[in-house]
Amino acid sequence: MSDLMGQLRHGIDLRIERASAMADQATFGPVVLRASVVAAAVGGFAVAWPSHALISTLAILPIALALCAGLFPRTGLPTVAIVAIVGGYLVNIGSGAAPLTTWRPIAAAGLIYIVHTGAAFAAVLPFNAVVTPGLFRAYVLRTAFVIAVAAVIAFGILAVPRLIGDHRLVVAAVVGIAAMMGVAGYVAYLGQRRH
Repeated sequence: MSDLMGQLRHGIDLRIERASAMADQATFGPVVLRASVVAAAVGGFAVAWPSHALISTLAILPIALALCAGLFPRTGLPTVAIVAIVGGYLVNIGSGAAPLTTWRPIAAAGLIYIVHTGAAFAAVLPFNAVVTPGLFRAYVLRTAFVIAVAAVIAFGILAVPRLIGDHRLVVAAVVGIAAMMGVAGYVAYLGQRRH
């Protein structure tokens, strides 16, 4: 039993030393990228979760999940944070704590996308990488473009049928199909561009 405890203690000591070395060697670019993941996750929780849960002791959970998503982007923790954001949104809407508005799902989707892409980028970017501003330019522009397109499509799906009136199910179906075709075309374009 003491041999097992010794191995456990040694493993913990190695992880503490590695974390200390990572903190000493971390550079500005990867730290800012990971901080953006944390900020987007916190923003996603703020938009999606019920306000009474965020001002109570339950606020520790979203903050911990957001920090873990930024600190450990190579793990499944960013996905756990995203699922928690979506789950909180569904509970928030299902319980009637917040009205179904147009801006809330659009903002939550944009912040979730930032968490997703930021964590993916941070997972492949070493914590001690020296980066130029040009490295982030393409990432930021692509992220902004995807969020803008998603916002326009979501607005069309969520707000336009309310403005039209009785035929909103037909219009929503047509807009949804058009949105799917647009997204599929964009993904096909990206796939062809890589080859």
